Amino acid sequence: MLNYKIYNYCLILLTIFLGINKNVVNAQSNANSNQKEVLEFIDLVNQTQSSYLSESEKFADNFNDLKITPPNNLYNYNIIDNGKLVQTIATPTKNTGTKTYTGAISYNNNSLNSILCGSRIPGQFLADKIKLVNGQLQCPPGFQILLFNAQKDGLNGVDAINRAQQAYYLETSNFAKDIQQLGFSPSNTYYNYQIQLLENDKLAQVVATPKFKQLKSLLAGTYNNNGSYKSIVCESQKITNSPSGTIKLVDGELQCPTGFQVALSIIEKDALNTVGRINREQQAYYFENSKFANNKRELNFSPSNNYYNYQIQLLENGKQAQVVATSNLNNLKSYIGGIYYFNDSYQSIVCESQKLTKSALPTIKLDNGQLQCPSGFIEKR
Repeated sequence: MLNYKIYNYCLILLTIFLGINKNVVNAQSNANSNQKEVLEFIDLVNQTQSSYLSESEKFADNFNDLKITPPNNLYNYNIIDNGKLVQTIATPTKNTGTKTYTGAISYNNNSLNSILCGSRIPGQFLADKIKLVNGQLQCPPGFQILLFNAQKDGLNGVDAINRAQQAYYLETSNFAKDIQQLGFSPSNTYYNYQIQLLENDKLAQVVATPKFKQLKSLLAGTYNNNGSYKSIVCESQKITNSPSGTIKLVDGELQCPTGFQVALSIIEKDALNTVGRINREQQAYYFENSKFANNKRELNFSPSNNYYNYQIQLLENGKQAQVVATSNLNNLKSYIGGIYYFNDSYQSIVCESQKLTKSALPTIKLDNGQLQCPSGFIEKR
């Protein structure tokens, strides 16, 4: 016969256990969310420091100069400027089982390197200085390197080499055979980079080999055809630190080799930059012609249409120009750019769709003389 006292006792224990387990899961979920927010912020600081360095020839020693604000009061944030290396430290305000994080960006020998580190165990720790040793950033004692956005770092690196190769070819009529010839090198914290020349030196390929087993390999290439450039960035479909294959040139178009796919994040980044450039070209055109251009031909600018179609529209009786970048693929976001002329001044904006879309796009709003992104879009700076 069932002993109901024992049954009820077990039921109470089970209820308590499930309640505790639920609290543990919720606490872990909150900790993961906080960790992502902190790492995204430190990564943003590193990126913003890079832009600040190019403008001011030095790193910023405070967040006000960077015009960014720490995300929450769960962490104390500090910047330590060591000249050629600037470090951000995020220390938990309370000892609640969360880790301490730190990151840094350095500039040395025409090379920008960045790194993200986390304490090996949870707690409030006084992070020591991140060091630059033989051109490599190293986490302080008690901290380990984090691969958060490491692949993004590599993608930005190979994309930057593509662009540098185009500039180098424009000046010398040749592609560079090694990175040193380009006068800069991307961050080498997570990837090693090597240049290869193909197609009778008309195609420059860069191979990015990961230093960590958890990352994908990357390939990028740029091709010159009678003064016109084609470029592509590819990522391995599987995690591998032994990249194989070369970028193919088929009917004048670049293609990723077997086992690789086009890196969609770089395609979106290019579209975003193209929309911003068309805004700037429109401003220059208006300055010379007292009107905006009706099409790309008038701007003497023809962006690649491999992945996006770009269309110019004039609004507000010609006082506002809009460029719409519609994706040719289902798994890409779309972009809208706009520029407005009023009272001898220009105002511009670039917007990104919040969801993947290739459908017809709405128009940028003009509200009380201010350009605003339409519903479903967010402003990109």
